[in-house]
Amino acid sequence: MVCAIAALTLTACKESLYTNLSEREVNEIIAILQSRGIDCVKTPGVETKWSVEVASADFSIAVDILKSYGYPHREYDSIGDVFKSGMLSSPVVERIRFIYAVSQELEATIASMDGVMVARVHVVLPQNNPLSDKIIPSSASVFVKHAPGARIQNAIPKIKELVVNSIEGLIYENVTVVVTESDNPLFTAPQALQFKRILGVKVSADTVFDFYIVVGGLGFLVVLVVVGTAVYYYLHMRKKKEADKAS
Repeated sequence: MVCAIAALTLTACKESLYTNLSEREVNEIIAILQSRGIDCVKTPGVETKWSVEVASADFSIAVDILKSYGYPHREYDSIGDVFKSGMLSSPVVERIRFIYAVSQELEATIASMDGVMVARVHVVLPQNNPLSDKIIPSSASVFVKHAPGARIQNAIPKIKELVVNSIEGLIYENVTVVVTESDNPLFTAPQALQFKRILGVKVSADTVFDFYIVVGGLGFLVVLVVVGTAVYYYLHMRKKKEADKAS
């Protein structure tokens, strides 16, 4: 009963995990957290935005879990956001804005691929001299960080084609794609989270393995005590019977 009251107390107090998110992203976040044994709710905000709330005891582990999945997603500026009317500009400024806008659009598209956690696109559009015979070609570099197990390597040719078809004057050979796998996956077992809620133990990605070692050790000790007690009881009863026969 004491453990149950403690668990209810820990889960009763809610904290806002993230705010001002789209409903789609909030739903994805809730699905991830619930699959990991964390109770959470979404609450409406302003201008069709939503928030995610979790129990105070689950706040830190929820942040770690979502970070391992690349949530919340980075917000990208659209071309309409970059080229707002009424802003002072020059040919140089317009060029910088255009390069930035194209990079943002490409990053948003690549980040929407399954398994992609982070996407960055760096575009180089040299300003060639029309009177010069030497033409400096355009180039682009793409960095992709993906979740463990995601087959992003197979998608590299498609990523290159996407970038080439989005930038004028860019050829396939001048696009570099660097792919790296996240080295900090967090797949916390729901059992560990339940153990944390009951006993008030903080369980993180680095301590899940230790958690199983501790639980396994405690289980072994319990079995050892039970077996030892049974053996002791058996020997005691046997000795008592022998004493009764002797008398």
